[in-house]
Amino acid sequence: MNVMGGSSRAEDAAAGRLRGEALVDYVIETLQAGGQVDRRRFGKAGPTPLPPDRLAGLTLDKKGRPLPPSLRRWLAFSALDLGFIEDVSRPALRGLPIVKAAEAAFPGWGDSFREGFKDVLPGSCLLFKGDGESRHFLYAGEPDTLGEYPIFQMSIDDFPFVALDCPGLDVFLAQRYGVLSYRDDLFKHDVLGASMREQALLNFGGYRSYDFPAGVTNRRIDEPDED
Repeated sequence: MNVMGGSSRAEDAAAGRLRGEALVDYVIETLQAGGQVDRRRFGKAGPTPLPPDRLAGLTLDKKGRPLPPSLRRWLAFSALDLGFIEDVSRPALRGLPIVKAAEAAFPGWGDSFREGFKDVLPGSCLLFKGDGESRHFLYAGEPDTLGEYPIFQMSIDDFPFVALDCPGLDVFLAQRYGVLSYRDDLFKHDVLGASMREQALLNFGGYRSYDFPAGVTNRRIDEPDED
């Protein structure tokens, strides 16, 4: 606790009360603790910030929508680690439809995400760096009340599958870089659960998870939890 009796930033972050740019600031400060950033996370050269003049003109998509606060703050710190931008001198965010994003993530699997998925996820997807049978993407659908966009996980372990993973890039970064560790199911989180439900309604047709054509894992937010 601080001297005024209120909660600290660390406590607010851990409880899910710190969001957006403020949470990303906390992540960055934690990564920089000790005077330098761990080069294992960003390569030998360390984080590569996006120059202010390039960041000022960057939009989320061709419609000219503004970046979510969390992404704008992170790109000012590190522009290349997410996989969204390849050249800081000529930055551009190029989202892909779910079918093309799946093909880029899992070559040969794109068509498996065509029927069904494009109906519940008609917007564009910004694919994070990665490999293997599970990948994440930022979904540029509709912003929530904080101006944030959801993070989804898709996989091809047993069948094509997509699940809502985080309510925004801020929460995703906090977990990705080991700054915070929330419980596995954020829908059950005391604070973040409301944000997860909001994103599910705005951007996922009310689903928590979805697969096609099997429908084995299709779960809506209004369904009772399984025992």
